[in-house]
Amino acid sequence: MDFKYKLYLIDDEYSGYLRKIESQVPYTDYGYYSVKPFLKAFETQDDLAYMVPITSYKDKFVKFQEKEMMYFIKHPFTDEYLGCLRFGKMFPVPLECIQEIDLDHLEKYRGFTTALNQIEFEHRLKLTNYKIDKLDIEYMAKELYKTKQKDENIVAFNYQTLERIAITYKEHLYALEKEKSELEI
Repeated sequence: MDFKYKLYLIDDEYSGYLRKIESQVPYTDYGYYSVKPFLKAFETQDDLAYMVPITSYKDKFVKFQEKEMMYFIKHPFTDEYLGCLRFGKMFPVPLECIQEIDLDHLEKYRGFTTALNQIEFEHRLKLTNYKIDKLDIEYMAKELYKTKQKDENIVAFNYQTLERIAITYKEHLYALEKEKSELEI
């Protein structure tokens, strides 16, 4: 099945770099038996992608849902929550620092204790993606982005600051790549 919205991994080195400035940036690496998926909401003209974290649902999120701009993802046939989109934790990432997740080969990104565990996880992730595809993620994310510019009280990151940091990081990557290619000559 081909999905409109793809799921991505974010380079852990980049998220660690951002966390030095903004401690609330989500962690991206949870070890061998876990994967932290993100949605690409939209891209900027500076080749940055605004990424929305997908987290597992927790009951305590209900009281923060509106304040922290969360969207709960429900199973299409039951009342079970599959996960949560945390728009309030959306942040910019250089395109060079994201990797699309191949949903048919999750073993590339994480380990599984059993084959059944892998099948269940793949099914859950595909169901989540199926539900996400019915949303207008780009619109939701851009509305939050615009609202945050006008209202500092919105619980979300300072996007201008994080964009400057992301661009600086891109320049750093470019300088490293240039230095590496010069060494090869």
